[in-house]
Amino acid sequence: MSYSYYYRKNNAPGARNLILILWLFAAFITINAGCPEKHVNRYSPIIPGSISGTVRTFDGQSVAGAVVFVTTDDLLKNGVTLKKLDSAGGFSFAGIDPGWYYISAYKDMRSDGTYTIGEDYLGGKLVDQWDLDNSYHIEVKEAQDRIIDIPLLSTLKLNFIENGTNSVDLNPKFSWAAVSGASFYRLRITSRQKSYWIIDTAATSKTYGTDPDTSDVLITRPEQLAPELEYFWSVTAFKEKQVPIAYSELARFYTRLLRTDKFGRIEIVQ
Repeated sequence: MSYSYYYRKNNAPGARNLILILWLFAAFITINAGCPEKHVNRYSPIIPGSISGTVRTFDGQSVAGAVVFVTTDDLLKNGVTLKKLDSAGGFSFAGIDPGWYYISAYKDMRSDGTYTIGEDYLGGKLVDQWDLDNSYHIEVKEAQDRIIDIPLLSTLKLNFIENGTNSVDLNPKFSWAAVSGASFYRLRITSRQKSYWIIDTAATSKTYGTDPDTSDVLITRPEQLAPELEYFWSVTAFKEKQVPIAYSELARFYTRLLRTDKFGRIEIVQ
């Protein structure tokens, strides 16, 4: 009698899985040899911070209805989080991830849902000797409650020196409405490239280029305005030094074209 022997390859899934597990374990031991931490990472959760503070006005106007924005860009568009305030003026933003943020506030005096320059109250601060910025750039660290107070500046009305079609001479007179509580006003005349005249004065009108009064503080000496050019002017009211309380919009004016007649006389072209 003869016998035939047949050999069968073991394809059982359990056997293949056991071999794979042993191979992975051996590879792990080899990779981690000499590493005291054994590549075990320990992760701690990031603890968010918060931003809180108050909004206030200088003229007794209630802050009820004012809105505070927290954003991730200086144009106040990206990552906007906002809160509407009650008359107490306090605000708090919780769950703020660590990082840098812009925060600003305004009060919609027209109740039209948008900010209108020259009419709505606006949060503001000085960024140098004369420039105003309407937002604060702040850093929030992990688990930190960042506290910031935001003053709301009221509006200041300018008496426009031209209506956008008629130009002015080279020594225009600037005037504006008085602001209650203001001790002085900062008048600024600029072009698109530079400042031409910056002066602090207790008066509510000034003629370009005139000598300052004894109580005035001249920041930038006036340069001669050029004919047929575009210029801008604005006024900021201060309660005291470094404390602005009201702002104007940025107004524009044009200087007249000057020409010399055949007798050498300078005449103004309207």
